[in-house]
Amino acid sequence: MNDIRTEIQANQIKKLKEIKTLLVGLYDRLEIPSEVFGIGNNVTEFSSFETRKMGGEEKKLEETVSRFDEAINVIPTQIVQEIVDTETLIKTGNVHLFAGEFEKAVEYFDMILKYQPGNVIALSVKGMALYFLGNTNDAINVLSKAIKAEGSRSETALAHNNLGFILLISRDFEKAANHFNSAIDLNPDFAIPWNNMGQLLSENGDFETAIKYFDQALSIESNLPFALNNKGFALFNLGEIRQALSYFDRAIKTQENFAMAWNNKGRVLINLNRPEEALHYFEKAIEYQPTLATAWANKGFALSMGGRVSDALIHYDMAEKLDPNNPVIIATKASILISIGKLFEAVEYASRAIELQPNNAIAYNNRGLAKMRMGNIIDAIDDFDMAVKLQPNMPFIWVNRGLAYLQIGDSETAHESFRQAVELDPNIRQLLSEQGVSV
Repeated sequence: MNDIRTEIQANQIKKLKEIKTLLVGLYDRLEIPSEVFGIGNNVTEFSSFETRKMGGEEKKLEETVSRFDEAINVIPTQIVQEIVDTETLIKTGNVHLFAGEFEKAVEYFDMILKYQPGNVIALSVKGMALYFLGNTNDAINVLSKAIKAEGSRSETALAHNNLGFILLISRDFEKAANHFNSAIDLNPDFAIPWNNMGQLLSENGDFETAIKYFDQALSIESNLPFALNNKGFALFNLGEIRQALSYFDRAIKTQENFAMAWNNKGRVLINLNRPEEALHYFEKAIEYQPTLATAWANKGFALSMGGRVSDALIHYDMAEKLDPNNPVIIATKASILISIGKLFEAVEYASRAIELQPNNAIAYNNRGLAKMRMGNIIDAIDDFDMAVKLQPNMPFIWVNRGLAYLQIGDSETAHESFRQAVELDPNIRQLLSEQGVSV
């Protein structure tokens, strides 16, 4: 009986070795990374299987990993450690991570950590998997352990970056900044924490400083799609519309299935009053990433500009379902509610957005617009004043502010607001003229 068991195990080990050899070759050819970093709302720039067309070697990799999973499950972990090198185990865990199979990914990292409890890479990537499983506290604990473990400077920088990523998404900006800066100090040639620090600054409205960080990231990796996209977003918010478009185009050219870049280009086209053209970009974003809530919301806004309000609300409802606490989505949904006369509900949505993100200029503008239509002009002016203070480069906010000041008889302040709007967008002069306002 023992001879039979030995023979069975020998065959299982032989099979595992053969599959492992196939995997190593595929990992090399497909450039599967060992290090996985948090960037923005994404795991890594490596496209997940959910957003890639399967075929060729990618399909072969999926099948080989499945066979590897089966083979490894029937062999004791100690023997697996003797047969399969740590890097292959990490990369296999990463393949599951990219595919959204987070529990399976954790199993692989735990195989390593059972015998190498201080492996910084395994801890760092396990932390990411735990976060995407919704176990934020466990993820923070694991990444804190990774930072304290004895790793190289670059490995510890990865751990700091990933912990900063989770804190950024959790909107704990001060602690996130500390970890991004630690990552930069440990490994100045690591582009990702430069990008992430820029994103943190953008989240807080400091777009000019953010661009300096994006530029530093791009000086290290000139075609880093997320840094290209994020710089475009910062330029857009500074009113540099044409430059913003060029960066979104570069991001899309670098990574065609980069949904956020398609989404952001659509937003620029909305700003240029080209909603029909923008719809194409939002649809591409949704095609590449069906769970991208902002793309659903932006498509809804474009539809509303074309008078398709019912369709717009359906898209906003989907966006809110996907991301119920996104202040941008909540603020822009308020504008749709205003367009159909649901003013009290619009005020509630805009107020909720402000509570979630106190520097959200669009939320203040939309709340002001709803209040103005309700006849509450003084409170509306307070909101418009705050909106232009937070975001002075959006002409329509200046127009709304001017209209509010006209209603209380302050024509001097009103016309100064209109002049600011026309300076930002000369086409507004004709719009104001049609409303009997000369600038």
